[in-house]
Amino acid sequence: MKKETIKNIILTLLIVNCIQLTAQIWLDEKLWPEGYDFFEFTAQFPFFDGIVSMFKNVNGDGEISDATLSPNKVVINGGGARIVSYDGTDTFTSALSLVVPCIEEIASGGSVSSDEITVSQWQSMLRAKSIYINLGFETDGKNVGDIFGQPLSDLSKVSNADSIIIYPELMLNCTYVCFKNTDDDYGVRYTLHGHSEQLTEFIKQHTEGQKNDHSFAFELRLDKDSQQDDWGQHLVTFNPDVLLSMDNTSVSDLVVKDVFADTENLSKRADEILGAFGYKPSQIRKTVSQDGVVTYVENGATVRVSPDGTVEYNAIATDKGIKVADTKAQPSQIVNEVLEIAKTVISAADLEDTVILKLRTPLNDTPVFSYTANFTRYFNSLPVIYNKKGGTENYTLTAQFENGYIKSFKMILQGLLVSHEQTAPKPILVTIDSFCETYKESEAITVEDILKCYYVENQGTYKTKWCIKYNGTVAVPE
Repeated sequence: MKKETIKNIILTLLIVNCIQLTAQIWLDEKLWPEGYDFFEFTAQFPFFDGIVSMFKNVNGDGEISDATLSPNKVVINGGGARIVSYDGTDTFTSALSLVVPCIEEIASGGSVSSDEITVSQWQSMLRAKSIYINLGFETDGKNVGDIFGQPLSDLSKVSNADSIIIYPELMLNCTYVCFKNTDDDYGVRYTLHGHSEQLTEFIKQHTEGQKNDHSFAFELRLDKDSQQDDWGQHLVTFNPDVLLSMDNTSVSDLVVKDVFADTENLSKRADEILGAFGYKPSQIRKTVSQDGVVTYVENGATVRVSPDGTVEYNAIATDKGIKVADTKAQPSQIVNEVLEIAKTVISAADLEDTVILKLRTPLNDTPVFSYTANFTRYFNSLPVIYNKKGGTENYTLTAQFENGYIKSFKMILQGLLVSHEQTAPKPILVTIDSFCETYKESEAITVEDILKCYYVENQGTYKTKWCIKYNGTVAVPE
């Protein structure tokens, strides 16, 4: 009896393994019938990454998640309460799946009407029942459409958009899809027929009976436009759409592990990483310093791999860099080239977990001579910020493109794990007070965002903190 049971278990495992391997080959080689585009659609649509991911990483090799262009967060406004959800949660995925038909209707260019939107109209919709989507970077209509799998037909009306509001008008049986532009015009509003009943019901299900622990800065009169003249001159103000959370829920701590355990491992991995930049160890001079830094020097460039996991590439001149185009290139093309290099680096470093890199620089369809691609790593739905040599680094990956070439590349490699311990950060108002007290500069600043993060250095365990983004920099108050 026992022998038969063992046989059945082994047979079951073999069948499951065959199915998994077959699915992996099928997905990797795109072996579905011509014209059947479900998997092609999901490959372009980052929110389905979790569905397909079970067929990936069967060997445990690290890779970059498809969520690079997925939105930063989704806020479900119930009129009296708000729910905030992040990439990787069911609510996040469900909310965005409701947005797709709306984007689809705009893309069709049918009976959809559009007009400009004012600041007061935008803020009125944020107070009412709506879905607010913060992208995390600026982009144009074409790329917004691409993110949702449906290119927009009218590109001129959506420019430098960094957020979207989906506002169902139940009485009129219509839905407003609003894009907030960061340039001169505040935004554009598309009016769609229908969709309102389904959206309203979704909002009700997720916010009814919930506490309102989240407020936008304009509601608290912390933005510059809301401040009274008799308040005097305030050096620190907030972008009106900055969301301040009074919810101090505990979050899992983060365990950071070095990816290069010893000098021998570092030297071996560095040789493999070198290939990401088009070189072989036999073609380039290699040195190892006393502190373990591996440096490769070639006539045109230098590659450096450090024990703390930092990988750097620097060309001595622009035309000695990694060629992308003859002169100009679209930001989307540059981003793809940078991510391809990063994939090779991650694979050579033998990271065991999937790396989530989210773009944090503007993405549009206009070719440029110069462009900096910045990416922040996310883990457990939170950004990872680095405390390096006394300074704060917001980006896990940054690369500089100029006149057709990638002339510099820098990436921080670390193994990340969720700890069994959980910690609640300090209350957000305490953090804001601390930041305002320690800000000693005379120049007025505008806080662009404030959110929970992991503030890490070297190997160890780290608790969540609040990070404050302003003027292109990041502060993490103690």
